[in-house]
Amino acid sequence: MPREPITISTIVEGRAMSVVVVSAQDTRLVTASDAADGFSYTLSNALVGNPLDNAALEVRGELELESRIPTLMAVTGNARVFIGGSEYRSWRALPLPPRKRARVEALRGVAYVALSGLKAAAAVGAGACLGVQELNGRFDDLAARYVPYSMLSEYLRAKSDGEACKRLLDRILRHLRLASEMARRGAKLIRVKVGEEVYDVWVEELR
Repeated sequence: MPREPITISTIVEGRAMSVVVVSAQDTRLVTASDAADGFSYTLSNALVGNPLDNAALEVRGELELESRIPTLMAVTGNARVFIGGSEYRSWRALPLPPRKRARVEALRGVAYVALSGLKAAAAVGAGACLGVQELNGRFDDLAARYVPYSMLSEYLRAKSDGEACKRLLDRILRHLRLASEMARRGAKLIRVKVGEEVYDVWVEELR
């Protein structure tokens, strides 16, 4: 039996609900003007479909959250990510189901946590409620909402070069947009090794 297509439905304006901060160590809410790592901050928002200058959580220690509604989160930077006890990779979007706890541990430097429609707040601490947007549906392009390893490797090599990082960020944002469009059309993801590098390639059937 074919699997039912999955989509992200339109978010209803004003239906902001909350994610509860269970615990927070060395964590703050930032926007584009005060983020320590603009590259990682921007991509965290891009992965969940937020405006690129939307508020995000900057984590240098640990953060634990529990959502009251189904929403989408993304973690960028060098971090360990757990949702409901299972570990996930960073630099990708992840569904955050209601009543499941998410924990993010920054390993070195800073990590960013973006939540769909996250609203700015004065402070982040245990018991705080963060306004987010409920996603009434599932995700037909979730498999495309991540930063490929080949691009991450390029970022790590160019991290100290501001102009190179800016050009790479533009390329990654374009890649995310095109990969999401292809995934929604039913394209399949394959991995191709060229020399020592592994590249992700989206293949779409010609009709």
